Amino acid sequence: MMEPTLSPAEVRVVVIGTLLALFLSALEQSIIATAMPQIARDLGDFSLLSWVITAYLLTSTCATSVFGKLSDFHGRRLTLIASLGIFMIGSALCALANGMTFLILARALHEIGGGGLITIVQAIFGDVVSPRERGRYSAYFSMVYGSASVFGPSLGGVLTQYVGWPWIFWINLPFGLIALATADRALRKLKVRRQDAPIDYTSILVLCCTTVAFLIMVSLGGKELPWTAPQTLALAGTVLSLGSLFFCLHRHLFCDHRADTSVPASCAQHLGDRSWPPYHPCAGVDACELYICRTLLPEVWTLQTSAAC
Repeated sequence: MMEPTLSPAEVRVVVIGTLLALFLSALEQSIIATAMPQIARDLGDFSLLSWVITAYLLTSTCATSVFGKLSDFHGRRLTLIASLGIFMIGSALCALANGMTFLILARALHEIGGGGLITIVQAIFGDVVSPRERGRYSAYFSMVYGSASVFGPSLGGVLTQYVGWPWIFWINLPFGLIALATADRALRKLKVRRQDAPIDYTSILVLCCTTVAFLIMVSLGGKELPWTAPQTLALAGTVLSLGSLFFCLHRHLFCDHRADTSVPASCAQHLGDRSWPPYHPCAGVDACELYICRTLLPEVWTLQTSAAC
């Protein structure tokens, strides 16, 4: 853990810098929606268009559960630098893509950094903001995600129409550097207490493989492959097997409330808390609705408008 040794002015600087980084990560989830039809036309492969979104889901979901734990061991500042670096490198590669496969791979790398930013920004807030003020600062998170959801599709459409779709990725580079420069100096003053507990790489691998197998199954099932196809059933069996293995590795966390500092997903020890299960389905449904509206509706609107013209 880290000690909040920053002055109020330095806390504000860190908050501004990290919120800018979070805004870039949130913006990339929606800015691409209106650009995807044009991207598919330029790169010439509509059949792989859905994998631009799927690649984002695969890597960002896995990175979210890993980067938070890494920041406990190596410090928030270094992990923030690594996440922003990966995010900006991925953005540059996406902008330079000359084929859909290359774009999908670059998008996957891009969202490793984006998923890390989501976790690290919240961890930094926990370090620099006192518990008494966290309720007020949590409103800033809602404002960031709301602004990205509202302005992302419009900004993506404007950039695609007037300067070209690569600029929805190039725009991340200057703002990423500004975010890093803003927060880096103040974050240097945070003291890092190294933890002696090892990183549970086995659980990290099992959790990531479970997530990847599940997302591939729901992406291919009913479209490229029937739900009863052997490949789909094999993926379903893989998800159940790996999920059961993860449960067995951490069954004590589901049965009692003992903390385990080697768990890669920081929420695992809370799953045994009886107050959490009613919350998760509601949060999941709300997130699905928001993601569908933010991603698919602009894409459908763009395709229908283009067909009408």
